[in-house]
Amino acid sequence: MKRIAIIGGGVNGFACGVQLAEYFKEKAEIILISELFSPDTTGDGSAGLWGPYMTLDTTPEKICKWSKDTHDYLKSIWQSEHAGEAGVCLVSHVTVLKKDEESSLKNDHFWKDIVYGYREITPNEMQKLNECRKIKYKEGVRFVTFTSEPKKFLPFMMKRFKELGGRCEQRKVQNFENFINQCDYDVVINCTGLGARELLNDNLTHPIRGQVIRVKAKWVYEVFSDDSSNGNYIIPK
Repeated sequence: MKRIAIIGGGVNGFACGVQLAEYFKEKAEIILISELFSPDTTGDGSAGLWGPYMTLDTTPEKICKWSKDTHDYLKSIWQSEHAGEAGVCLVSHVTVLKKDEESSLKNDHFWKDIVYGYREITPNEMQKLNECRKIKYKEGVRFVTFTSEPKKFLPFMMKRFKELGGRCEQRKVQNFENFINQCDYDVVINCTGLGARELLNDNLTHPIRGQVIRVKAKWVYEVFSDDSSNGNYIIPK
């Protein structure tokens, strides 16, 4: 029997673990190793909103395939009896760009056919958005997408992983090379995210996004995202 180790107990780690466990069923032993698990991971503070972002030089073909696979997976949970437990739901989404941006949502959103109800914001809607704003928006779109509450989704994925025969081991892996040399795993998968800085002694790894502020605003019922280079977003939880 093959032995597979996954290092990292966040969304990537458990998503990878569940997929492998479903694929191999009982033909492989899959162990997920992490220093921390929910609710103490970085992922517990994230937004859990579906949508391609910062894709850089990845080809549109790959982005569309991977994004649709994720969209379909979230849809399958949403349509099941586990939607509430997993914290998966649909949410209305507004995305805008400032007038001084050179990019265009029409070009950037090559994945628009994956989501529901994608349409451009009308001139009247844009006029209302720009009222009382010093910096004006030049274009915007609306669509409906999936969101997943990480504090629900992570425990759900851990539960699913264990149900499929996966095993969790809580400990800190301090050196990737030493771990590989000392273990007897056939495959080792790194899902540590920012933790790779220490694990692989890679000082070039550093955070570039993510200042999160939580506020009580029950009247906000849809996502508002400014996709400009210095933009922000609001996501109802």
